[in-house]
Amino acid sequence: MKYLSYSVLASALLMSGVSHATNTITFTGSITDVTCDVKLVDAAGKVLGADGTGTVALIPVPATELSGAGSTAQQTQFSIVASNCALGTPAKTKMAAYFTSSHADNLGYLDNTVGTGAATKVQFELLDSKLNQIKVNDPAQSTGIVTTDIVEDGDTVMDYYVQYYSAAGGATSGDVSSTVNYELVYP
Repeated sequence: MKYLSYSVLASALLMSGVSHATNTITFTGSITDVTCDVKLVDAAGKVLGADGTGTVALIPVPATELSGAGSTAQQTQFSIVASNCALGTPAKTKMAAYFTSSHADNLGYLDNTVGTGAATKVQFELLDSKLNQIKVNDPAQSTGIVTTDIVEDGDTVMDYYVQYYSAAGGATSGDVSSTVNYELVYP
């Protein structure tokens, strides 16, 4: 009787795998032929990176400005400027930047990557031109993205902001640094 029970149980377990339906996933996308020259500039128009890569330096702030939970400080504007855009076929009319980073937490804030001498309890927060948080690495970033009209015979300027952010408050003094990657998208 014992052997019969084990046989029935084994058969039931094996058959449970057979009862699942086969499902299909379809992937779709498109390849664009849009290209642009890109540079990074600060709020005064100073070029920070002629090839689109550069450093945005925030002014130091006292730790007391980041003492409360959810506190922010030193909102700093930067712009991604695209020019000489070949608009592709069919012609694209809008663009935006999509941000990713291996240093972002699960809420989209950029973690401090400084080792020795680092400030603690502080991150960077990216904001779009309407001062809404950009959640770095969040797939929803592409659906709620703020787009900019492409200027065919001039500069297309996409304004963004970065600021210090302390989720818990109680930031300590020290250096803060992080990196983010971006790619231009044409929604």
